[in-house]
Amino acid sequence: MFKLVLYALLGLCATPALGQVVAGPRVAYYDPRERLTPAFATLADTAGRPRYLVLRGPVKAISAPAPGWLRIQRGHNSVLVATRQLVKLPDLIALPLDASTGRVTFTAVLAADSLGMNDLAARSYAWLKEQLGPVEVDSPRPDTLVMSSYTWMPMDLLNSSGHITAFQLWYTLRLTLTPGQLQYEISRFSRAAEPSPERPTPRLVPLEKLLKPGRELNPVSGPGIRQNQLRQQVQLTAAELLETLQDAVWQPVSGS
Repeated sequence: MFKLVLYALLGLCATPALGQVVAGPRVAYYDPRERLTPAFATLADTAGRPRYLVLRGPVKAISAPAPGWLRIQRGHNSVLVATRQLVKLPDLIALPLDASTGRVTFTAVLAADSLGMNDLAARSYAWLKEQLGPVEVDSPRPDTLVMSSYTWMPMDLLNSSGHITAFQLWYTLRLTLTPGQLQYEISRFSRAAEPSPERPTPRLVPLEKLLKPGRELNPVSGPGIRQNQLRQQVQLTAAELLETLQDAVWQPVSGS
């Protein structure tokens, strides 16, 4: 009988997660298509003539004094703005964070009671060759396989040529084998720009550095959307690799 125990891919982890929703001021993002935003000091003023502000970045909504209105922070003061003038910053996708390493880490255990170490190793190597191609596999211990690889990650970012830019999402995969059980771990995510003649080996930037609190509020990243694209791609990469590994491990044993 085969069993699967998921620890992190379903978000059921006891460790802190990057992107968890926490209590605090709601955050709204100004729609850059509106160059001038009408604002008021009080609700009573909304029946009169507004003052116009230019909002060039994300703003914090500190309260909602009436339906359809938000009070936002503007320097040392606050003003009322109609909610229709603002676009809500999307909630960030949570990623599991290993408390001991501080890295985004997905883990799962595939239990296959009828498989011994030799069978598990053979299936693991066959899976690696099929999924990742000729990657270099390090084996620090007889029961451990470690390798690094990458997948292409398109993102809605225009480069100087006006094309959508693709990034490389690097990761380290660790498989730990025991009789009848295989532990899957994927971590050390990094992102690199698309190689070019000027930069054939782009610099790797650790995922955790890209997802530092506050970076999702960068207007250049377009209200948190690119952050969520990156987070979603990390989730999909971890889940898709696990799914194909599961299929490889759970193939019917010959003669059973």
